[in-house]
Amino acid sequence: MSERFGTLDLLFLNAGIFRPAPVADVTEGSFDEQVDVNFKGQYFTLQKALPLMNDGGSIVLTVGIGSRRGSPGATLGAATRGALLAMLPSLALELAPRRIRVNAVSPGATETPLFDKLGVPRSGRDAMRSKIPFERFGSSQEIAEVVAFLASDAASYVTGQDVAVAGGYGLGI
Repeated sequence: MSERFGTLDLLFLNAGIFRPAPVADVTEGSFDEQVDVNFKGQYFTLQKALPLMNDGGSIVLTVGIGSRRGSPGATLGAATRGALLAMLPSLALELAPRRIRVNAVSPGATETPLFDKLGVPRSGRDAMRSKIPFERFGSSQEIAEVVAFLASDAASYVTGQDVAVAGGYGLGI
């Protein structure tokens, strides 16, 4: 396969969906969809990409702050992202002999069109913002810069870590 597609220095597993719902309203179809995209898809993409990974490369998983900090209606999304977080230390140890670093980034509330897509009203956004010590949402650029760091030689001694990029969300405010 590497003859056709080449090799990889970085694998950034960033796919995910979020369908907020109280646990009582989660259907089996919604459960399967979120598990398939958020965990199963990431897991098997990783498995298929590993033969293409160069020794000394970097894998970055997108986990999300919700896997560590609860939110009503987010049980399933948190569980699927938490599954990625749970495999992080084992994966880092498994790939250490190849010097492949495995880390995760956990974005907090990030200013994207998702808020509009989910129909989050201004009052809901203000309530979320009030729980962030920096009193603002992050940007996609800020998340990308942390991913770029984890992929770079500057992070050559970092593996098995989850970096929260959440403006301090979850620190007790």
